[in-house]
Amino acid sequence: MCLNLRNKKETKNNMKNFNTFVNENTNKSINKSITNKNVNIGDTYHEHDIYSYSQKMHHTYDDFIDGDLGERIEQYSEYVVKSISIYEIEIDEFMIDEGLVDEYKEEFQRLNTYPPIILNSDYSIIDGTHRVNALNDLGIENVIAFVGIL
Repeated sequence: MCLNLRNKKETKNNMKNFNTFVNENTNKSINKSITNKNVNIGDTYHEHDIYSYSQKMHHTYDDFIDGDLGERIEQYSEYVVKSISIYEIEIDEFMIDEGLVDEYKEEFQRLNTYPPIILNSDYSIIDGTHRVNALNDLGIENVIAFVGIL
């Protein structure tokens, strides 16, 4: 699939300050404040905002540094919000904790929402393997993701 890249001027006009967005919801859990329902397709975000978002998704420092998440996020200076077919994502590329997948499924069903995943420009997963596996198990065919822009 060919990415529809926008020119830098258009990208800068749509740039959000994601830290502000995150901090507006400090009394809420990350799963309630940043979800598939309150980010807009086509909006772009700086790498440091996605980095902060990913850090807040992980409960411990070790969770974040496992798999070099920071380094993989920093490969791109900007990310765009897209709706991606789950069939375009390699969902089995990392070891899966089925118990965590089950917890996510329960939470996503209860809240009827989920935190977006983070993908490389080729749609390989940077962060969100367990979330996307839970969504797949629930029969969700399109997921909202932050996708790195080349």
